[in-house]
Amino acid sequence: MPHPHQPDPTARKSPISRTCPACGRDQMRLTLARPSIHFANLDECVYRCDCGEEAEYVMMRPESE
Repeated sequence: MPHPHQPDPTARKSPISRTCPACGRDQMRLTLARPSIHFANLDECVYRCDCGEEAEYVMMRPESE
């Protein structure tokens, strides 16, 4: 059973919509992915559409063993 303060990873859907909120096109491109300067286990990602719209997300980096 999952810990009550953590979401069940098998039930998660992708939090990122690659549909452009400005023009409605189906595919935004990943233009930048870098480690967060504030948190060791997060990456900052920037997606860009051909229309010029940008979307920024913070994603958890998979745990390495």
